[in-house]
Amino acid sequence: MISCSLFEDIGVCLLELGEHISEKNMNTARDQINEYLETHPDLSGLVVHAEFFPWWSEFAERIGQLTFNGNHHQTLVRVAICSDVEVEGILPAIGQHFFAAEVKSFKEDEVSEALHWAQGE
Repeated sequence: MISCSLFEDIGVCLLELGEHISEKNMNTARDQINEYLETHPDLSGLVVHAEFFPWWSEFAERIGQLTFNGNHHQTLVRVAICSDVEVEGILPAIGQHFFAAEVKSFKEDEVSEALHWAQGE
C-alpha cells in the first residue's frame, strides 16, 4: 500500500509505503500527483517514507511507473528517502528515474526534516 499526501503550500509529495507495493498503488499515487500538476506549475520534491520496508528492491523495480504529466519526473529537484532500513542499494534506480534530482537519505523519524529539505530549505 502507498499513501500519497500532497503539501500544496510547499510543492512536495509525501509517499508513505506500506508492506507491499502493487502496480495499482503506484498508478494511484502517480494519478494523484498528475492531478496536482494540472493546477500547479511543478512539484519541488518527493519524500518517500517507510517505517519498516524490507522490499526496497520492489519499490526500485516499480519506480518507473511514477511518470508525471509533462515529464515532471525528469525535472524533479529533490527526492528524500526516510527509512532506517539500508536504502543505498536502491538510490541508483531512483537517481536514474529522477535523473535531475538530488537524492538524499534521512532516518525514518526525520520526515519533517526531509519535507523541509525537499522544498529547498
